[in-house]
Amino acid sequence: MKNNLISFVYFCCSIIIVKIQLAGAEYELSPKDALSAYGCKESVFVKQKSGIIKYNIDEPFTNLCWFITAQTQSNIVISFSYFNIQPQEELYFPPLQGNGDGDCGNYLFVQDASTKLSYVKKSKSNRFCSSFSSSDVFPIVMKTDRVLIQLVARINLSYYQVSGFSLKYSIVEKCQSNLMMERYTVVTSINFPGMYPTISCSWNITSAHKHPIEIVINSFQIRPTSRLLIYDGSNSNSDLLGVWISGNKGDTITTSSNKVFIQFQPGNQTFNPTYTGFNITVKAKGKT
Repeated sequence: MKNNLISFVYFCCSIIIVKIQLAGAEYELSPKDALSAYGCKESVFVKQKSGIIKYNIDEPFTNLCWFITAQTQSNIVISFSYFNIQPQEELYFPPLQGNGDGDCGNYLFVQDASTKLSYVKKSKSNRFCSSFSSSDVFPIVMKTDRVLIQLVARINLSYYQVSGFSLKYSIVEKCQSNLMMERYTVVTSINFPGMYPTISCSWNITSAHKHPIEIVINSFQIRPTSRLLIYDGSNSNSDLLGVWISGNKGDTITTSSNKVFIQFQPGNQTFNPTYTGFNITVKAKGKT
């Protein structure tokens, strides 16, 4: 396998052994463990909190693995940018397939690999094959300290027009932020601009120069059951300034002090690619 076939953006992939502390028991996962437990012929271990994993197929492969590792149990969010690992005459859709060997010649498997090294039978909900775009699949959220992404091939792809896959991942320990702001900051939903997971988030923002704060909508496409709440102070006990729901366009809210508390309630999961989340600018009034 050529090393340059596996490309990563935003992080270095030179880590060979990952040490994890969980529930008072430290253990290691080495390439040998990955081979014996999961059948990985080649493995890469990453611990960065966010990044992009990209694989371009230009020669036959067998069984490649990526292990995304958090320091503690967290929400690990995975979303696809593009995906095409199946020859066109072998396509299956929808991309979520069952457990049988006959379902897909080649597939990508996303698995919770948290605390044991024994092979876990592939589950229906996390196995992907065929070809699809980012708008076809809802972001995957796993509450764990480690996720395995495994690329398995049963069909020799050297004669077919297939491109590979690209995905974004982020490790969200607690979606709670305390920010001291000089001039402005930008707040977005997880995975913006794309379908967002059902994870509640909050931001407690303070203007360093004692100026009131303006909140301006840049982009706002949320689900009907979602809402964004703005409080005039440092927590949800402060006066409520406004509630933004689906359909809000271009509103601006100004606080009476140099503090604002923003709370996002994602509501129920709804599959709709047009619900790309929100992007808002929070700025100190009078500062540019």
